[in-house]
Amino acid sequence: MKKYARLVLVCGFLSTAISPCSAQPAFQNLDFESANVPDISFGQYPPSLAFSNVFPGWTGYIGTQQIPFAGENAFTTGAPNIAILTRNYTRSADIPVFAGNYSAVLQAGLLPPYDASSIVSAAIVQTGLIPATARSIQITVRDLEGMPALDALGVTVGGQNIVMVPLQVTPGYTGYTVCAGDISAFSGQVDELRIEAHPIIPHDSNASLELDSIQFSLAAVPEPPSLNLATGAFLLAFLFAGPAAERRKKVARGLSRGFARLFLLAPSGATEPSP
Repeated sequence: MKKYARLVLVCGFLSTAISPCSAQPAFQNLDFESANVPDISFGQYPPSLAFSNVFPGWTGYIGTQQIPFAGENAFTTGAPNIAILTRNYTRSADIPVFAGNYSAVLQAGLLPPYDASSIVSAAIVQTGLIPATARSIQITVRDLEGMPALDALGVTVGGQNIVMVPLQVTPGYTGYTVCAGDISAFSGQVDELRIEAHPIIPHDSNASLELDSIQFSLAAVPEPPSLNLATGAFLLAFLFAGPAAERRKKVARGLSRGFARLFLLAPSGATEPSP
C-alpha cells in the first residue's frame, strides 16, 4: 500500500512539473479565418454577434471595457468599433480583405459625453506561447482614413510597447503596410499580445485600421537606416578629435569615399583625388 501511495505521489509530481510546459496554449486565429459569422448581403445588418464567434481566440476591448459583441462589415463615423470585414462586402473594391475571406477592423473613437476625455482605443487581445525561435512579429495593416498606417497602430507584448517599423509599403487609397516589431526578448514565453487602434487627438476623424496576416517570424527586424548614419557620424566625429587628428583625417578621407560609393552610387571606375 505504501509503495502504491509513493507511486501515486511521484506520478502526481511529474504531471504537475510537466503540464505547465506541455499545456501552454499556442496563439490561434492570427489570420482571422476562424470567424463564424452569417453570410450577409448589402443592406442587411446582422444581430449582435458574440465576440467569441467573430474573433475566436481573441478578446475585444473598447478603452478598458471588455466587450461581448462585435460587428460584421460594420463601420462607424465617430464611435469606437471592432468588426470583421468579409470578402463578400459590397464595398470590397474600396476596402478589400487582405488575404483569405476575413480581415479585422479596429476603430478608436468617442464615447459619451463625446469630449476630449472620452476618446478611447479599440483593441484585440490574446494570450499564448510565443515560439522559441520567433524574433519578430509581422502585421499587415491599412489605415481606412488614408493616413500613415503606423500612426494609429499600437502593439504590446506582456505590457511592453513594441516599436513597429515598415517592411513594405504599397501606396494608394487601398495601399497597405507590412510592418514588423522586435519580440526576441519574449521568445519561448507565455505572454499577452495586444493590438490596438490608438485614438487621434484632437479627434477630427476615427483612427480606423484594417489588420490581417499576423505572424511570428524567424526574421530579425531590420535596423533603421538612421541608426547606421548616426553610427557613421559618431565615428567621423571621433576621428577628427584628439591629439592624433591628422593621422585620423587620412582614415576619415578613406571612409568618406566609401560613404560616397554607398550613398551616391559612384561608378567603380571613377577617378578620385589622392589623399
